[in-house]
Amino acid sequence: MNKQFDPNVVMGGYEDRNDTDEWILATTELYITTQDDNYYRAVNLFPETASQVPTGGNVQLLAYYLLLRNVKKISDEFGGFTR
Repeated sequence: MNKQFDPNVVMGGYEDRNDTDEWILATTELYITTQDDNYYRAVNLFPETASQVPTGGNVQLLAYYLLLRNVKKISDEFGGFTR
């Protein structure tokens, strides 16, 4: 690809060896998009780790932001979340 384009295309890598935050974000996006409760049940959306400011290496807080922005789409039975 870089032989065709100048400047070279450079993609960032994952900044850590823990993919939990990526799973949380992906699950949240799928849940909000499909409104299928099985998505939020498939992954622990609220692990017992402290949330960090979103970076390329940690996107967990972005999932929570999506939940708040889409609160009207969230099921009444969503685990522990109250509108």
